[in-house]
Amino acid sequence: MTEQTNQIPTEEKKGFFRNFNYDKHYKLLFFIPILILILSLVYIGIFYSKNGDIIYKDVSLSGGISITINGEIAQSQLEAPLKEKFPDVSFTQLTEVTTGKQVGLQIKSSTNSEELKSEIESLIGYELKEGENSSTESQGASLSQDFYRQLIIAFIISFALMSIVIFVMFRTFVPSAAVIFAIFADIAMPLALINFLGIKLSAAGIAAFLGIVTFPLLLLIL
Repeated sequence: MTEQTNQIPTEEKKGFFRNFNYDKHYKLLFFIPILILILSLVYIGIFYSKNGDIIYKDVSLSGGISITINGEIAQSQLEAPLKEKFPDVSFTQLTEVTTGKQVGLQIKSSTNSEELKSEIESLIGYELKEGENSSTESQGASLSQDFYRQLIIAFIISFALMSIVIFVMFRTFVPSAAVIFAIFADIAMPLALINFLGIKLSAAGIAAFLGIVTFPLLLLIL
């Protein structure tokens, strides 16, 4: 006797997936982004309740000091001892675009500049001279907070204007709401991921989120 099997032949499997009716079952596919968005919003809410803000802010938004050391500096040499004394310190490696070679190391913290500078000098074994082997930038806390508030206000206004333009152009609720939902999800999901990874956002990072809102608006206008 020939043994029977319930397995679908390869051609039939391919045909099944090829003929899958997306127009009929598209509502089921909506559950994936909706679920991810809900999880993102829940995480952002928990993050806000713990930190009092929706993002980790770097020096450009919270105020502090930024020291850039020129040359190839091993981050591992500085990271552990500096974080022990300055818990909020962060590092950014500066590299050449074409070769990827390290040209410097940027160290940011909200601590006193002289204290951080002297600690770095003791770790690397030489003096940091402004304009020769390093550069220092400081940002006042009040000025940074004002700048951050202005960026948030600009973001909210841009999102509101974008929503109005979309409703005016489509003139129907469902496609307008779908576009606005998609743009909102493109903001909330990366924001939750950035917070989860512990990445500090700078003014440029806020501007990038602002671009998510303004770019579709420009496309619709043009």
